[in-house]
Amino acid sequence: MSDKSQSLLARARAIFGDRESLPQQILDSVTDYAVVASDLEGRVTSWNEGARRILGWTEEEMLGRPMDRFFTPEDVAAGAPAQERRTAYENGFATDERWHQRKSGERFWASGELTPLKESTGEIVGYVKVLRDRTEQRRTESALAASRERTFEILESISDAFYALDPQWRFTYVNRKAEEWWGRRRDDLIGKDFRGAFPQVVGSEPYEAHRRVMRERQPVRIEAVSAILHRWVEVSIYPTNDGGLSVYFRDISERKRAEEAERQLAAIIESSDDAILSIDLTGAIASWNRGAERLYGYRAEEVIGQPITILLPADRRDEEARILERIRHGERVESYESIRRRKDGSPVEVSLTVSPVRDAQGQIVGASKIARDITGRKQAERLQDLLVHELNHRVKNVLATVQALARQTFGSGQWDTTARESFEARLLAMSKAHDLLMRENWKGAELSQVVAEALAPYQRDRFEIGGPSLRLSPSVALALNLALHELATNAAKYGALSNASGRIAIAWEIQPGDPPHLLLRWQESGGPPVSPPTRKGFGSRLIERGLGHELAGEARITYDPVGVRCEVKAPLADEGQTDE
Repeated sequence: MSDKSQSLLARARAIFGDRESLPQQILDSVTDYAVVASDLEGRVTSWNEGARRILGWTEEEMLGRPMDRFFTPEDVAAGAPAQERRTAYENGFATDERWHQRKSGERFWASGELTPLKESTGEIVGYVKVLRDRTEQRRTESALAASRERTFEILESISDAFYALDPQWRFTYVNRKAEEWWGRRRDDLIGKDFRGAFPQVVGSEPYEAHRRVMRERQPVRIEAVSAILHRWVEVSIYPTNDGGLSVYFRDISERKRAEEAERQLAAIIESSDDAILSIDLTGAIASWNRGAERLYGYRAEEVIGQPITILLPADRRDEEARILERIRHGERVESYESIRRRKDGSPVEVSLTVSPVRDAQGQIVGASKIARDITGRKQAERLQDLLVHELNHRVKNVLATVQALARQTFGSGQWDTTARESFEARLLAMSKAHDLLMRENWKGAELSQVVAEALAPYQRDRFEIGGPSLRLSPSVALALNLALHELATNAAKYGALSNASGRIAIAWEIQPGDPPHLLLRWQESGGPPVSPPTRKGFGSRLIERGLGHELAGEARITYDPVGVRCEVKAPLADEGQTDE
């Protein structure tokens, strides 16, 4: 042992008296400690190697200098060094843990002890300061404290109920959400035995899971209905290093409801007679229900992951690319009719609806398709079209026969010729009305089309026509067509169409009521002065009696001097509704 170490040992023994263990400990690890002696005013009288290593100054630099140099300026300004010496003088020693300062200006955390230095007479002649650098320990402790603080902040902010138990089942921590869930203040729970009341609170299944984790030291996660909340909860239980448990309770009622809704939806989709499938944005098939199996002939395992184009005939491949482009833009493709191909290669007529599929963030990730087999309906429609065309052909043959009979029946006189021409014109008007209805498969016709067909032989600019969209039944369309033909024929002979300046306004509207009513007006102007006829001809009777009867309403002709006026009013209870 060096002379300096022997001197330090002697001084240490003088300082600590019968406490022999501490000086020996100091000397055994002397380089780990800064051991500094000073006089009564705190001026350095001895400085060991540990002091040089820890504080940075050499003994030569510090001898005679105040120990204040390795205190922080704040502590020096507050009188901490002098206060420490007074405490040691009065009590026999002083301990502290504080920040100190190295020669470089760097601060470090140290624990220290200041002990009076005595002569053999017992007189105090100075002090010995022993310091140990605990900066890393301090930082570790601070980091742990900060980590604990952050952990507590997180546990207080989460939506899960959380609590911790020690190995004796006592609560050591309860967060705010757990207080709310259980209706118990955490101060009333900390230190209490979990087994006292909480098995009844959390329920038997979660409690048994607690016991299993406490016994087996393996984490467990279960789902159960909370006995106190009457809601579905997910309970996650973890063993802790100290032998206790940490437990999370999460309310999963919304998720359970969503899962149940998904199960019901999946059951509906699976049991649907329609083919319901989904594709991703590349066109690959992602799901396939039993309806799709029945319609297309493929099993799900045969088509999942395959391109949707396996269902398209070669001449319709471009159709899918157009649909996917619309889906990428968020459009929904409303029901449309197309052709698809079954597994055996046979075509099938389908009605398709395609909708975008979005993920939880609202991004479009694919499309759902609903296909309905319309082969039977299309065959029925084709048969109906065939029958309608055949019926129309036969009706035309009957009209041609009637026309031929009329030519043979009427004489060759002027009156007979005029009557024959009027009769043939009425047959032609009826024939054109039949053509209009045939184009609509005898399902009815738009009022505007009926008007346009009846007035086709005349100059369009002589008419002002307007009114809302209105669908008429076949019988009403025929009756109104004949009535308009008679009005136009009369106007061409005697009224507004008999000169170059006359005009005709045709307007209709829908009057509200129960049921609503159609009100149609024919108003002539600009023609020769009008006077009432001495007798009503066939045309007037056809309009006022025949049309009124067919419409279950009223039709009236007024012979106003400025122009003939006709007004038709009829209920719409049995007619198609309007698009205003």
